[in-house]
Amino acid sequence: MIAAVVAAGIAQWAFGSDALLHIDAMPSISAAEIPFLILLGVLVGCASTLFTYLIKAISIKTQSLGLSMRFILAGFVTGTLALLIPEIMGMGYDTINAAILGQLSMSLLFAIMLLKLIATACAIACGIPAGLISPSLVIGAVGGALMASFLHHTLELPIQNSGIYAIIGMSAMMGACLQAPLAALTAVFEITTHHNIIWPSMLSIVVAQLVSRQIFKQPPVFDLLLSLRGFSYQHDPVTQSLQRSNVKDAMSEDYVCLARVFTRNTLEHINLPEWIVIEDNQMPVAAIAGHHLIAYLEQHPELDAIDLLDAPLEQHTIASIDIRSTLAKAREMFSQEKVAMLCVTHWNPLAQTFVQGVISRESFNQTFIR
Repeated sequence: MIAAVVAAGIAQWAFGSDALLHIDAMPSISAAEIPFLILLGVLVGCASTLFTYLIKAISIKTQSLGLSMRFILAGFVTGTLALLIPEIMGMGYDTINAAILGQLSMSLLFAIMLLKLIATACAIACGIPAGLISPSLVIGAVGGALMASFLHHTLELPIQNSGIYAIIGMSAMMGACLQAPLAALTAVFEITTHHNIIWPSMLSIVVAQLVSRQIFKQPPVFDLLLSLRGFSYQHDPVTQSLQRSNVKDAMSEDYVCLARVFTRNTLEHINLPEWIVIEDNQMPVAAIAGHHLIAYLEQHPELDAIDLLDAPLEQHTIASIDIRSTLAKAREMFSQEKVAMLCVTHWNPLAQTFVQGVISRESFNQTFIR
């Protein structure tokens, strides 16, 4: 929030506070045009679904290619389409202005919308570090202008101004792609500074998002990109809580590290804790309960040197986790690596031991997963 305020202040100080799109005053939408707003929301929701589907399909098809080949493919597709329709290149604000002012034909509007959608989906799917918001605004603007022009000029329906449908299409497409309706509404209002687009934009945004998310079951584009790259973004409260907590909040410091082979004399100098971390070549390899070791030694008083890994003791598989990790990472390791314990470590070359604590699966589940 602070960064946004500072950036906005500097931008307005340097370039002035004029709106990004210079649009004359527009008439308000009448109640008779509400069905057209709903139709626009449905069409934009379908376009957003197609956009998301293309990103997913292209990502799956190109995942076996190297990064260089994916970049070349994205450049080839974008360049080829730009030879046909140059308006798909760049930020697209000139195209948006032209669509709002009604300076583009219906055939050109359709071509820009389709080719911009394909080029953007290909670039994003291939891993190009490009933006998503600006292309969604362009696609929505030309889509809204195309629908309004078709209804007015072809079907001769009462459309007051096709430009306002271009603006509403911008907000609806951005809201449907990101599935962030308030962000889309705020962004378009700041770009245009026209307050009379708020309520019609709200209606189209809601319809577009319902079509995309509820009917076609499409996730937000950023969530889709995370999942395609092997990252999981969970919204549930438990995961959010675990992501905000450090492993130090769950680890037990009631432990001691012992070499794999030790003698009884070693135990005389330590207080036997709850857990014993067995080290082999100074690396933790397993863990045993302290009371199990005591019981074993009492049953075999003749033993002096003991190999903890060969002794008939219940051993717990163990994996190392960095002390800077979150509890969400700990849960992931318990799930994926099938270990019974985690050894919290801190790599410090000056310390004799880097083990800071242990977390057992049982205590973790009882405390944090209820």
